[in-house]
Amino acid sequence: MTSFRDRLEYMMKERGYKQADLVRKSGISKAVISVLLSDPLKDLRVSSLLSIAKALGCDPLWLYSGKESGTYVTDTNLGKVPVWEMSELGNHPSDALSSLDSGRHIFSELDGQLIGVVANDDNLAESGIKTGDICVIDLADREPRHEDILLVRLGESKQRRLLKALDGLSGISLVTDDQRLGAVPIKEALVYGRMVELRRDVKE
Repeated sequence: MTSFRDRLEYMMKERGYKQADLVRKSGISKAVISVLLSDPLKDLRVSSLLSIAKALGCDPLWLYSGKESGTYVTDTNLGKVPVWEMSELGNHPSDALSSLDSGRHIFSELDGQLIGVVANDDNLAESGIKTGDICVIDLADREPRHEDILLVRLGESKQRRLLKALDGLSGISLVTDDQRLGAVPIKEALVYGRMVELRRDVKE
């Protein structure tokens, strides 16, 4: 991604935004957005850059120059969220995961004790989660509700999994979209947190 336009298009694809979505969320006019997407050498006002970066959830310095700022511009009110592979979750205390440096991060407008977890299978594909997608988990929200996607640790196996909560006659159970894999009663799992946002894997 050598140009501002490349990075802008990349972030729009990651967030699943079309041009009209970016116009609505950033408050920048359709004409200005159209010019930026067609003419990467067009001068860009700082106020417009910050508005676009806030709408896309990314570092404005990186968006403009391709270089990380190191510390995020506080005016955009976005939080830095560490991204973890599923296999890394057991290496640290769960309540510390949101404050540790995983070596990879995204930005989110949402409040909470947030981490990103990379989905490592397609067992929730019908729910929209595929291998490589980043599930943003709020570790401060552990109350399971019907059809929530939860990050859990299963009791006996100690496996960390992304599972869907289903409320039935016997209470909450944890399932995947593959009914052959069965269900796990919620009491047999430790809930780490609830998914509050999904970021698509754009490397396909």
